[in-house]
Amino acid sequence: MYKILLPIDSGGLCALHLESVKNIASKFKAEILLLHVIEYDFNSYTVSLEAGAVPNDDFDKAYQEFIDVPKEFLTDNGIKVDVIIELGKPANIILDRCEKENCDMIMMCTHGMSLPKRFLLGSVTNKVVHHAKVPVLVLR
Repeated sequence: MYKILLPIDSGGLCALHLESVKNIASKFKAEILLLHVIEYDFNSYTVSLEAGAVPNDDFDKAYQEFIDVPKEFLTDNGIKVDVIIELGKPANIILDRCEKENCDMIMMCTHGMSLPKRFLLGSVTNKVVHHAKVPVLVLR
């Protein structure tokens, strides 16, 4: 079966992107691996937790809303969805998980960063596009 890696951040996916993901997954009879990476810098031992989440019993509740919306939308449309949440550097985790899970494709959103901002800060999407061993479809 065809497997698509779909990384999402705390902003989630807009309805337009979900419709595109649904259409492509349906066309290829693909399953979706929904991946959220909590940015973590192992060198400085700092962690950036979106939505005020803390790594304890409430951890899943903090991420439930922006993970469950795409998961429910896709499963309601007959698409098999698995969810993974990991700590680390987003681009590295996306690339590693894609290889470990034998994904055939990565679909991800770009936030439309301007060229100067992308040059100064880098971009997860940009890094994934340049280093992925599988096709990457960037939704904008």
